[in-house]
Amino acid sequence: MTGVTVRSGCGRYIRPMLLSRAACLAIALPLLAAPAAPAAADAVDDARAKADQIRADAHARTDALRAEAEADAAARRAEAQAQADATRAEADRLRNEGTSASDPPSTPSYSYRWATSSYGTCSKTCGGGTQTRSVSCRRNDGLSVSTGFCSASKPPTTRSCNTQICSAGDRQPPSTPRGLTATAASCSEIDVSWDAATDSGGSGLEGYDVYRDGNFYTKVMAPLRSLSDGNLPDSTTHSYQVAAFDGAGNRSPKNGARSATTPACGPPVETVMLTLRIPDYVPSAVAGVNVWRLDEGGFAWRRVQRIFLWPPQRTRRGEVIQYAPVDLDTGRVVGSPSTASISRGATGNDVTLTIEFERPGPPARFKVSTFNAAGESPRSRASALR
Repeated sequence: MTGVTVRSGCGRYIRPMLLSRAACLAIALPLLAAPAAPAAADAVDDARAKADQIRADAHARTDALRAEAEADAAARRAEAQAQADATRAEADRLRNEGTSASDPPSTPSYSYRWATSSYGTCSKTCGGGTQTRSVSCRRNDGLSVSTGFCSASKPPTTRSCNTQICSAGDRQPPSTPRGLTATAASCSEIDVSWDAATDSGGSGLEGYDVYRDGNFYTKVMAPLRSLSDGNLPDSTTHSYQVAAFDGAGNRSPKNGARSATTPACGPPVETVMLTLRIPDYVPSAVAGVNVWRLDEGGFAWRRVQRIFLWPPQRTRRGEVIQYAPVDLDTGRVVGSPSTASISRGATGNDVTLTIEFERPGPPARFKVSTFNAAGESPRSRASALR
C-alpha cells in the first residue's frame, strides 16, 4: 500500500500520512460530529428561557389588568357613595325647609297588644253559664285603638262556668224587660235598647229574644241590652218587642211594642260635614281629631280617619283653624290643609267647628274624639250623617 495524502474532510484535520481512506474517515467523522451536542443543548436552554420569559410577561400583564379593574371598581363605589350622600343631604334640607312651627306633630312609632279585663259574674249558678270580659287593642302608651292594629289571635271574650247540674229544676221565668226604645239612627238603621231583666229561679238570666213586626228577629245574649237593626229600606216603619229567657229555658212575656220610622235617604255625596264641640279646648294640648264609624254589624266602632288640627289663628273674618287628614297606615298628613271657622263658648275654652272629610260607605253613624301626645279623649255621642 503506498502513501496517500488525505484530502477533503480528512485533509483539514489530519496531516497527510500513509493511511487508507477508510481509516481517515474513521478518525475524522467523530471529530466532525463532536461540536453538535453542545449546540443542541444550547438551543434547548434558549427555548426554555424564552418560554419562562413569556410566562413571566403574561403574569405581569394579568396582575396589571387586575389592579386596574380593582382601582376602577373602587372609584365607581366612591362615586356612588358620594352621590347617595348628596341625595340624602338634599332630602334632609328640603324636609327641614318644608317644616314650620305650624306643622302638625309627627306621629311616633308604636307597638300594640291585646288588653283583657277580669271575667265577670257567671250568668248562671248551675247548669252551665257564661262569663264575659272586655278585650281591647291598646297601644304601648295605654291608648285604646282599633282592633286592626293588634294580631289576629284575639283572646276570647267569654268562657263557660258553673257547668254542674242544677239540683232542683228552675221553673221561674225572668222578669219582663222594661224601658224599651226604638230610634231611627239613619235612613237604613233603627237602634233598639231596653233595661235589664232579672231572674230569681237560680239558673240565671241567659239573654233576650227580639221580635220585629211581631215575628222573631234575633237573640241578644246578656249582659247586652241593645242592637242596631241595619240594612232597612228608607221611609219604612218597624215595631219591636223583647222577651227575656233564663238558663233553664223559661221565658218572660213580651213587653209593649215600640215603633220607629226610617227617614228618606238623601242623594249620595262624596264628603260629609261634621260639627264638633270640643270642651276645654287648649290649642297646645290638642293635636287632632279621630273620626269613628259604627261597623256594619252595629256592635263595634272603627276608626276611619284621623285629622290633625293646627292652633287657631285670628283673621279679619274671625278665628279659624286649619285641619288636614292623615293616612292611618303611615301616620302622615295627606293632601292640602283646609280651613274652618270656629266659635268659642261662654267659657272661652269650648270650641265648635265644622270639618269636612270623605265618607266611607253608605250613610252611617259617627263619633269623634280628640287626641294629643298623652292619649285620646272620650268619644262624643253618636251622630247620624247622610
